[in-house]
Amino acid sequence: MNITRGEAAQLMVENICPFCFHKGNTVPIITVKSILKPKGLERFYPYAQHYFCTNPACVVIYFDQHENVYEKHDIKVSVKDRGAPICYCFDWTKEKLELGVKGGIDPFNYIRIMVLASRNACELLNPEGHTCLEKVSEFIKEFENEDSKW
Repeated sequence: MNITRGEAAQLMVENICPFCFHKGNTVPIITVKSILKPKGLERFYPYAQHYFCTNPACVVIYFDQHENVYEKHDIKVSVKDRGAPICYCFDWTKEKLELGVKGGIDPFNYIRIMVLASRNACELLNPEGHTCLEKVSEFIKEFENEDSKW
């Protein structure tokens, strides 16, 4: 589907990804700046509101109100990829979370304790700009539900 430049600009004002049309989540400027590679920073507009595209299948990671988009190749970390961390601060991938749960470890509680102790750096390390606890909790529940079916 082709859209005009004006239509694309309107979508971005409404925090809709111009590529996949999913709603984006607001991201702090410091997060975007810390995740972008130098080439991305060269075209970064610091006075615009930036959004994280929540569609796992979309190549766009960030977009702003001024028609700037930043794709996977523009960022320093793995996002929306199979082996990407769920918790960027303490490097918990889906695989490590599964192993932890199977081994009797409570990854959610571990991460929660680290957050409460202010040992996390979510705003700088997590591309979404906030704590991963909700996603970790969702993944563990899904895993435990799948595991209990066997």
